[in-house]
Amino acid sequence: MVLLAAGVFIALALFAHIFSRHGAEKNTRGPNLNDLATASLGRRFARFYESFALIMGAQITIAAINSVLVAIFVLVMQLPHAVVIIGLTFLCDLLPVVGNLISNAVMLCIAFTVSPRDALIALIFLVVVHKLEYFLNSKIIGHRIHLPIWLILLALIVGEKMMGITGMILSPVVLHYARTEAAAIPAAAD
Repeated sequence: MVLLAAGVFIALALFAHIFSRHGAEKNTRGPNLNDLATASLGRRFARFYESFALIMGAQITIAAINSVLVAIFVLVMQLPHAVVIIGLTFLCDLLPVVGNLISNAVMLCIAFTVSPRDALIALIFLVVVHKLEYFLNSKIIGHRIHLPIWLILLALIVGEKMMGITGMILSPVVLHYARTEAAAIPAAAD
């Protein structure tokens, strides 16, 4: 709850531009530690937000591709409530990995209402698509943030091992953020 409250406070502060307003006040004594720390914190939040926005843009592409694959499967299998399944797949897939599991569970339950055979076929399809999504995520996100597929896959695996599903969701964002922070630090000349 404390982390949630801190996150809400920071989001509202960024939304209200508190960090930039503070620096806009007339400082007659020159720069001080508070002004420098506030400006630095604002830049870091801006970089993290840019990383998050970049990854979420890629996630929309991934959700659309996954929805098309599910739409083809649902229409070929002639499952009932096709529009609900396809729409739910797109909306849930905006959350990496977790959304795919939620939409897959719904589709599996609907397939099971038709027949156990259709449920088994749907389960096989969903397992294959879920595993392919790891590579699809890596390829699309890696292309978007200019990192190799193996590094994105490694970040997904490490994120899952460290923090579970939350780590998988945040790992590409944190990886891109770390890269932009490291790129902003000037290297010492030898």
